[in-house]
Amino acid sequence: MFACAQGRGNGYGQMRALKYDQETGSFAEADRFLSRTWDEPRHAAVHPNNRWVYMCEEKGNKVLYFDFDQETGKLKALQELSTVPETVTGYSDASEVSVDPTGQWVLVSNRYTDILSVYRIDPLTGYLRVTGFYPCLGKTPRFCCFGPDGRYYVANEDSDTIVPFAFDSVTGQLLPALDIVHTGSPVCITFREN
Repeated sequence: MFACAQGRGNGYGQMRALKYDQETGSFAEADRFLSRTWDEPRHAAVHPNNRWVYMCEEKGNKVLYFDFDQETGKLKALQELSTVPETVTGYSDASEVSVDPTGQWVLVSNRYTDILSVYRIDPLTGYLRVTGFYPCLGKTPRFCCFGPDGRYYVANEDSDTIVPFAFDSVTGQLLPALDIVHTGSPVCITFREN
């Protein structure tokens, strides 16, 4: 399990890799990544191969790529990219990171700039390459995830909407659907089985 701690009290954010002991039912720290001061790690997503981990830093507006050793639980940071276009000079907070079900793409939502960042995963190395930035069609995208129907859902907290996007797993393009859900201040999305 990966636990991100923002470190607002002391400035030293971190992501901890925790191993679960089935016999005792407890967690033990296997490794810890300390972020730069005030970058504030927020969420992590694990690639389907269980070797690559992607973490977004809220205040740093970055996505980081880590190599992960399942046996030892050790993390090795290998790459850091911005989650906003280079022309963004104002305030922004990265808020959520997802790996698509095919394991080819990483998506990151950014609050206040209200954009979604899309990155292509190199299938041999795990490194990322930015392929595009898309408007989230709402305000303050607090949470995002892929649904069982393959669409990408964005919970826009301050515009009270959940916006579904068709996701093209070949090109990485996001195309907004017309069935926007209006709901009060969404911060999470779950799906029930039929």
